[in-house]
Amino acid sequence: MVFSRVPAFSRVIKLVLLPTIEEIDVNDLRLEVWKYLDGLKNWQLDLAKELLHTPTFTDVQLESAINMLLSASGISVPGARTPDPISRDQYLGIKSDSARVPSVLRLYELENVAAVQKGQSLDFSPAGLTIVFGNNAAGKSSYARVLKQSCRTVDEKVKILANIYETHNGKEPVGIAKIDIKHGDEPAETIVRSINTPPEPRLRSISIFDSKCGSLYLTAENDVAYVPHDLVIIQRLAVNQDRMKNVLQDKVKLLKAQLPSFPEFVDDTSIKQKLRDLSAQSKPDDFTKLAAVTDDDTKELAKLEKELVELTQADPSRAITQIQRRISDSADLTEKIKAVQLILTEEKKNEINDLVQKLKTARDAAELARGQNFGDELVAGVGSESWKSLWSAAREYFCHEAYPNSTFPPGANTDQRCPLCHQEITEEAGSRLKRFEEFVSDKTEATLQKQQLALQQARALISSIGIDKIESHALCAHLKEEAVAVWKAIEGFCTGMKTRQADLIKQCNDEVEDGKIGLAPGNPIDVLEKWVESLKAELKNKEGLLQPGRKDQLQKQISELKARQSLQKRISDVLDGITKHKELQVIEASVRALSTTSMTTKLSEFMEQAVTAELGKCLDAEMKALNCADIPVKVGSRGERGKTKCHIALKSVDQAGLADVLSQGEQRGLSLAFFLAEVGSAQHNGPIILDDPVSSLDHLRRTYVAERLVQESRKRQVIIFTHDIVFLLDLQSAAKKFDAESSMVCVRKVGKMSGIASKTLPWIAQNCKDRKGYLKNDLQRLEALERAGDDPDRFEREMKAWYELLREAWERAIEERLFGGVVERFRYGIETQKFKNVNVTEEKIKLVTDAMAATSARCHDESSAVNRGCATAAEAEADLSKYEEFLVLCPVK
Repeated sequence: MVFSRVPAFSRVIKLVLLPTIEEIDVNDLRLEVWKYLDGLKNWQLDLAKELLHTPTFTDVQLESAINMLLSASGISVPGARTPDPISRDQYLGIKSDSARVPSVLRLYELENVAAVQKGQSLDFSPAGLTIVFGNNAAGKSSYARVLKQSCRTVDEKVKILANIYETHNGKEPVGIAKIDIKHGDEPAETIVRSINTPPEPRLRSISIFDSKCGSLYLTAENDVAYVPHDLVIIQRLAVNQDRMKNVLQDKVKLLKAQLPSFPEFVDDTSIKQKLRDLSAQSKPDDFTKLAAVTDDDTKELAKLEKELVELTQADPSRAITQIQRRISDSADLTEKIKAVQLILTEEKKNEINDLVQKLKTARDAAELARGQNFGDELVAGVGSESWKSLWSAAREYFCHEAYPNSTFPPGANTDQRCPLCHQEITEEAGSRLKRFEEFVSDKTEATLQKQQLALQQARALISSIGIDKIESHALCAHLKEEAVAVWKAIEGFCTGMKTRQADLIKQCNDEVEDGKIGLAPGNPIDVLEKWVESLKAELKNKEGLLQPGRKDQLQKQISELKARQSLQKRISDVLDGITKHKELQVIEASVRALSTTSMTTKLSEFMEQAVTAELGKCLDAEMKALNCADIPVKVGSRGERGKTKCHIALKSVDQAGLADVLSQGEQRGLSLAFFLAEVGSAQHNGPIILDDPVSSLDHLRRTYVAERLVQESRKRQVIIFTHDIVFLLDLQSAAKKFDAESSMVCVRKVGKMSGIASKTLPWIAQNCKDRKGYLKNDLQRLEALERAGDDPDRFEREMKAWYELLREAWERAIEERLFGGVVERFRYGIETQKFKNVNVTEEKIKLVTDAMAATSARCHDESSAVNRGCATAAEAEADLSKYEEFLVLCPVK
């Protein structure tokens, strides 16, 4: 008991207990095969259904099967069919199609095949034996090779060359041949073959044998032609799965060749790694996001490249010092701007406006006070500031120096004098001085002075503002060059502040109306501070440049950004590559699913006994028929790629090769026996073609081979190419012996032209009747030459040659008619069974003797003294009539 092995790609995992092959009868074998098939996948069972009566798929069927498999595997294939598995009843009801084998009718229109003349044609009998005879180099083997390359042969390396003696302008010419075949009563069909291409599937049941095949049968494992019909479906499935796998493997190669490459990604980046690992599992969105390079990314790249240049070509520490100085200068500039803003505020405008109004009020009050104290006696300028200063000085002088501890002003009737004019004080003068003191001491005047001072101070403060210090600040020169927006903001601020300063000064002078002063300009500090923030960020970056490994970090960041830019340009190729990888993944999985390893193993299990036993029996029979039974051999077989391979070996104690032990003749006999056994064990009567099958054989085995092949021609078409005249006669004799159909084609070489075919047999193979016809036809040519009379020497030479042939015709007549075939030249023995055909009489002996003497005299070189002269056409016709008379007198029995 053995366990059947179910393929790894089976539809249902099973473990089936089977009896051994020896215990399975014919009916059980079919059931066991179905159990195996039932474990396959649906698409395989669909193929099995198609292969019931179709040994091999056509190209269209093959493409349809592949599309079905790919569709079942997940690839969207428009028009792909859904698997339609074979059922148990459908399989068990299959019938053999072994009777459908073709016959070869014609091989013709060969072009660029060795030196075969274009336009020639070999016609074969659709049944029975066809002999193709030709001398060496006549071109017959060129015809045989075309058939060998087209049909089933163990020599798969046969190659056909064009005419090597002709120039082809450096181009290998394409060889072409046509083969007409016929299946029974169906119309004939033509196969157009391109030379040096794989065998034609329609000719797979035609087997070829030649000397190279003979060697291979003994030294290599070969495909077995015999397969029990119940196992044919497995073999067909395996063979066609291999064909499908080959197509898909070619598609895999094509797709791999079409996969995009990305040589521009040189730097070792994450994107390069992703592209190197591009596969069916790669996510398109990941690459799409990476390829979306924004303007910010572009700016970042420019910044990083600038940093790298600075790091490699400049000193970052100098830049750091410069940035730090600019940050410090910006702080000083900010303070100056704030100082201006602090003074020229809206509050300051309101304050000045208030001071002006208060001053006006105080002045009005003071004027009123002056009028009340001085009346009309005032001198111009009394009450003015200078006057007040004078009055204060007089008080100081009077109270501290002239009359210490005295009350000011001095009154009348005292010894005190006026501190201003040093005159004695009169009543009027005393009264006036008193009014002056009261004026000066009045609060209205003090208020006026206070308001005047406050306004004066405000004017001084506004006038002292250093707006020009902002414009001339050292940082502004840099801003004008490198931060124009910041400078414009500051410049606008300064211009606006200068206008406001002038307006406020005018306001202090009471030269503008209230509300005519414009608003304060925009604040540039926000813009400046934002720029400072960028400086600080730049400073941080610059300081980062001095960190260890920063250069490598920059280069890596730059490489990544550049890789993204490159990816943006190639994103369509990347996405296409992912699609192709996904398709490849499915196709490669399909290729694995098409593996025939398990199928071959199972086929080997089923075929071990059926093939080995049947083939062994056939080989024993063939070896006996070919007189090779004394060679002890055994047959072995094994499965390989859906086929059964067989070999033969010696039954010896020591391992020894057949070629090392057997003679050339034994090897040829054994290989021919094996070929015939293999063909004979097949379940069909496909034609066989043999090219010089008896080389190296002795005369006895040649006879056996001839008779064996003639016997085979009674049940199948047999085509034999040979240059051996003795073997040709043996074949003709065997055909008569076994009453087998036979025909013959002759291939000749004329000058440089070879492969010239005709139905006319070579002279040496012609019988008496054929030779009579040949001589009569040739005599007509000689008569025409005689009538022309322009070349008597040629006529004499050719007439002499004609008589030589006539003499050979009489010799053949003696063998064929007089002795009835008992003794023939090129025959290996005397056929005593033909004694009854002997037809010898005195009259016939005399007729032959006289004719032989006359013809010999005409063709042999005679003495000059005889001077017989050249025979005329009429004399030759008379001599030929004697030959015809003899043939009538001695008919074939």
